[in-house]
Parts: sequence; structure tokens; C-alpha cells
Amino acid sequence: MKHYACMLLLFFGAPKIHAQGDTIVQARIIEDENQLANKAYNDGIEKMNGKQFQAAIDAFSQAIQLKADMHLAYFNRAICKMDVKQFDEAIVDFQKTNELNPSAENAFYIGQVYQMKDDKQKAIQHYSNALALKSDYAQVYYYRGGMYFQLDSMQLALADFNQAIQYKSDYGYAFNDRASTKLQLNDLNGAIEDYKKASQLHPESPYILNNLGSALRKKGLFKEAITSYNKALMLKKDYAIALNNRASCFLELNDLKNATSDLNQAIEIDSKYSLAYVNRAAVFYKLKDYKSSEADLTKAIQMDPTNGYAYLNRGIAREMLRDDSGACSDWLQAKKMGIETAKSYAGHCAE
Repeated sequence: MKHYACMLLLFFGAPKIHAQGDTIVQARIIEDENQLANKAYNDGIEKMNGKQFQAAIDAFSQAIQLKADMHLAYFNRAICKMDVKQFDEAIVDFQKTNELNPSAENAFYIGQVYQMKDDKQKAIQHYSNALALKSDYAQVYYYRGGMYFQLDSMQLALADFNQAIQYKSDYGYAFNDRASTKLQLNDLNGAIEDYKKASQLHPESPYILNNLGSALRKKGLFKEAITSYNKALMLKKDYAIALNNRASCFLELNDLKNATSDLNQAIEIDSKYSLAYVNRAAVFYKLKDYKSSEADLTKAIQMDPTNGYAYLNRGIAREMLRDDSGACSDWLQAKKMGIETAKSYAGHCAE
């Protein structure tokens, strides 16, 4: 414990030659514009950390008004504008930031805004600008790869994910997305290997485990896939997609009881999950419950009228119910939607 010396102050009565009133002289605090700008900026950071984005925008605007070249205020105001979906205004702020302080990070964030606006080509352009300034920017390769993936440019996506992993060897999400790209390119072994690596780096992610299960299922390793889905569901019990996917494996193994149980749970969790209705219809069909199969496929079509396979399968269920007119109508619709198998079913149907 610290001990502080006590100072005894002795006051003596001074002779009162001239009576004077007590006065307090206050120090005058003078704050220049830089100090005020910094104060407003710090207030903005505090509001931003508290997720009070509009208040943060106001504070950063005040800082900019006081100090027009404060690039960090423009940058953080742009981040906040992204959060409140003021995308065009955010781009203007990032561009101003870049005028004041050019960097790859500014170009990256402009790309992020365009990605949020779903303008994939402009996002790619700005990600490329960022890479021109910083060629080892792993995060930019990752996001540009994602844009190429969405544009179905799988070889370009694969090249970018390779680069992301080269510059950041523990980039788990890059391994996951590279695996998804390899899956699209029918490199099943490569996909499985990458999903396993991603899962090692992110063992808490049920989504990666679900993806691994799907790659194993596509390779025909149904029991291994079920194990992966089990792990995903241990992490996320209400994971309807994993339940649906595990049910597909049970269906392949002719375990109709577990398949039905999983699909019932998936539909209970998400009553608008059209694919689960399609798969449950397949189980009902195997159980020769054609009426229930038709009913589930009708629900699936109501939820997703673009699913040609649902029309194809409902036609098959209706054929078993001796509804030839309904069956032909469904097969013709599936054929019109580009389902090749439907052509053989609809061969005898009048168009």
C-alpha cells in the first residue's frame, strides 16, 4: 500500500490593508480545428464500434467538415455507409480516400461495395485494381475467385483460390471454396481433400462439414458422407440442408425409415424447403404411397415452379395413380424446361 505524505497547510490572517473580493482565474482551453476534427473522428469510431452507424456517419462528417483531408474519416464513413446500404455514397467516400491516400485496401473495398450491389464485373475490375497495387493480397484473390465462381468461370476461380492459398496457407474458406470449384470441375478427390483441410482449419463450421458430406455423397461414399453430416448436425441441430442431404444418403442405402425421419425434420424446420419435399416424395414413391408423393411434389412446384425434375417426378407419380392426362401435362412441362429424361416419358403425349 502506498503512503502519501500529508501536507499541513497553515493559514495566517494577513493584515487587511485593502479589502479585495475573491477571484478565480480559469485557464482558457483553446482547441484548434485539428483537435476538434480528431475529437469528432474519435466519437465516430466509438459510435461505429457500438454499431450506431448513422450517428457514426454524422460524427465522421463533422470531422471532415473541420479537416477536409482526413482520409481515415472518409474511409470509416464509407464502411458505415456500407452497413446502412448507402452503397453509391460509400463508393464516393472510398474514391475520395484513395485520392488522399492511394492504397490497395481502398480498391478492395470499392470492389466489396460493387459485390454487395451484385455488380460482379465491376467488383472484379476493382479487385484487379487492388491486386495491381498489392500482388500478394490473399483476401482479394479469394473474393475475386468468388465472383468468377458465380459467373461460372471455374478455371479463373480455381486460379484465384490457388493464389489466395499460396499467399495465406491457413486460409480455410479459400480451401472450402476451391473445393466447391473442384466439385464443379468434377475433381471429386481434390474437392474432398480441400474440404477436409478446410474443416481442420475451421472445425466449428457445420457448413464445411455439410459440403464435405456432399462431395463424399457424389463420389458414392454414402456412409462416410453420413458421418460428415452427423458432425455438421451436432454443431447445428436445426440445419435443414444437412438433414435433407443425409436423407439422400439414407435413400441411396434404401434406409427409408431414417430418410423419412430426416426429411420430416427438415420440413419442420423450414416449411418452404422445396427440395426436401421433392426428396420426401421419392421416399413415398418407394413406399408405393403415390398419393403422398404427388402431394409433396405439388407443394415443391408451388414453392419453386422452375424445378423441372419436380414436374418429371410428379408425372411419374400421376402415371401410377392412372392420371394419364396429368402425367402428360407434367412431362411436357419438364421437357419444355430442358429435362432430357422427360422426352422419353412424353413421347406418346400430344403436345
